[in-house]
Amino acid sequence: LLAWSMGSGKVGAEFPVFKCGFCATVKGVTRTLASIEETFAFGREIANALSAGDVIALVGDLGAGKTHLTKGIVAGLGSDAEVTSLVHEYGDGRLPAFHFDFYRLDHPDELLAIGWDEYCESDGVVIVEWADKFPDLIPGGATWWTLRIDGEARVATSSDTFS
Repeated sequence: LLAWSMGSGKVGAEFPVFKCGFCATVKGVTRTLASIEETFAFGREIANALSAGDVIALVGDLGAGKTHLTKGIVAGLGSDAEVTSLVHEYGDGRLPAFHFDFYRLDHPDELLAIGWDEYCESDGVVIVEWADKFPDLIPGGATWWTLRIDGEARVATSSDTFS
């Protein structure tokens, strides 16, 4: 289902466009988050609207709040596990969640080697930090959240495409 041309260095995503009810409800939403606690709480709100097959792609500089938002999403799905490592599976909540941290990867081959396409086709929720590192590997229909630092606050803005 996923095409990766090793010789050319070009990525060709052949993912289906997922039905994502959550994506339609958050397109263009902007939320200012004044603290880590608000970021975590916002992640819990996002989790309440997620369905199996949803993909959340997070983008932002170091310290923008991607990990705290991920922790809130994972907690909102019902898991109390710690958010760690390159890929972590959380199966103890309302929906399985698969958290990826692309920051730790140097090449798309590494992601493909651990079964990225199988995770994207699963009945769980895929959450990706540093999704902009390999945007061509993010399935169509994903919800993109860009987090940015604004003084002491963080601003989260959603879209249905990477920009």
